[in-house]
Amino acid sequence: MSSTPSSTYSSDFPTSGQAINRLIAEHSNRLAALLTIQQDIAGHLDPLDLLQRIADEARRLTASKNSLVFLPKDEFLELAVISGPEENISPIGHRLPIQASLSGEAFRSQKIVYAQDVPTDPRAVHDVGVNSYLVAPLIFEHQSIGVLGVTDKVGTNYTPEDESVLALLATNAAIGLENARLYQQEHAARREAERRIVIFSALRDILAVLNSNQPIEQVLDFIAAQARDLLNADATMVCRADIANNITTTVASNNLPREFDKIRVTPFYYSENDLRLIKREPVVIPDIAEAMAPFLSAKNALDDLQHTGIEAETKYFKSQLKVPLFVQGSIYGWMTIYYQNAHEFSEEDIRLSMTLADQLSLAIENTHLRTTQEQAAVAAERNRLARDLHDAVTQTLFSATLIADVLPRIWERNPEEGKRRLEEVRQLTRGALAEMRTLLLELRPSALADASLPDLLHHLTDAFIGRSRIQTDLHINGTIDLPPDVKLAVYRIAQEALNNIGKHSMASQVNIAIEKTGQRMLLEISDNGRGFNPTVNVTNHLGLGIMRERAESIDASLIIDSGPGKGTHIFLHWQPRTG
Repeated sequence: MSSTPSSTYSSDFPTSGQAINRLIAEHSNRLAALLTIQQDIAGHLDPLDLLQRIADEARRLTASKNSLVFLPKDEFLELAVISGPEENISPIGHRLPIQASLSGEAFRSQKIVYAQDVPTDPRAVHDVGVNSYLVAPLIFEHQSIGVLGVTDKVGTNYTPEDESVLALLATNAAIGLENARLYQQEHAARREAERRIVIFSALRDILAVLNSNQPIEQVLDFIAAQARDLLNADATMVCRADIANNITTTVASNNLPREFDKIRVTPFYYSENDLRLIKREPVVIPDIAEAMAPFLSAKNALDDLQHTGIEAETKYFKSQLKVPLFVQGSIYGWMTIYYQNAHEFSEEDIRLSMTLADQLSLAIENTHLRTTQEQAAVAAERNRLARDLHDAVTQTLFSATLIADVLPRIWERNPEEGKRRLEEVRQLTRGALAEMRTLLLELRPSALADASLPDLLHHLTDAFIGRSRIQTDLHINGTIDLPPDVKLAVYRIAQEALNNIGKHSMASQVNIAIEKTGQRMLLEISDNGRGFNPTVNVTNHLGLGIMRERAESIDASLIIDSGPGKGTHIFLHWQPRTG
């Protein structure tokens, strides 16, 4: 740094021992002060707090009335710190032009500037309220980042030693400012990283809830609560906008006052904000009362529900943010985030709110898809039952009706044939009844679980006889008590086997035998049909794959023995797991 000519300073140098001792004490005091400041710098202090300490030391070490720190802002230097009495000093925030002030000259030139008589100094156009002023630039990496000045040295003029002290303090101030800036930047980055971890964790929890089968009301309430926490808000509200029917309904909320219950259902008003939401734009209202004042003051501008809603919002909240909810490309509604105190919404706030709105939209869309899927499943099951009724029960009853119609005439001509036909009618009606019972069991899964396996196999056999007209014998040996999942799997395997026999085997005799010895169960189903090659992967063997999957699900072994012209034998062996 360079300075003004030394002739402007007092040049008296002490010669007595007492004066020299006093000078040594002053130097020691200054060194101690500098050491303390350097320790403060290493402690990552708040930048303004650090500058205040440096300003206090500059005033003390130079015996000045005041000390000032200016920092650049736009095209000005703004007063950031004052040390000493402030009666004649401009307040914090006062600005000096960089181009027309002593402080600005030091900032521009990066040199110390000294004005012994400020009122008469032509450079001090905007420096007022002081008589003498010594100012040093704060320089970091060849860039001016502020100035440190002292005013009105008590009892005398400033000396070269004052200049040295101020230069050292200015250097420390510059290092301290940059150090504090880096520390705050690192601290802010760490806080942001921690915040993002919290956000990612919350979004993961939301995804877990979305993949669950919880009711949509619980899912929406959960996301509303998460939105409130993540955005540090005081309350949230999710509204459904049924534009076609001109109705807006609150479908979820978190921490809303009870007065909002009065406006849970309102008309859709097509307000300016509503139209912005329809255009997928967020609505930011920093001051609700200010934004709503024109509407409240205008006569007949609002209906009773609007008045109630605005009064509730302005009573409890200061700021709000609304983000739109779109489902399958159409407006569903919006989420409102409320703050009790004035809140300045950042771009990050809006982005996070939109992300949460997307999660809400996904939850709603998933529910719609799940409902559609369930409805489709119900329709498919109804179609299957109708098909089974037509293919089995209706056809069987139709055949029984035809035989019953001609039975009197057959009986008159040939009683033996009549008896045979009567037995056929009995088997057909018994099969139809069994088929109906089987369908009723399918409609009531609890009844299927409660029925015994022998009863289920009897129903299957009777229904199969009535449907296929194939002679079938069922043999049950022992008490067949099995775990519920095993019982159901055995029933389904037998059901699939009989279906395949009825469709493909062209058999005239089927035998079914099941026995349980100790913990071991064996099911055998055989027919005298045309058989097949079980190693050939043909389309109509899909049922065999299903049977194998069911057997694997209960750790049972399934053996299928067949060949062209040899009929088919199916063996299912099960016993409980050991160990």
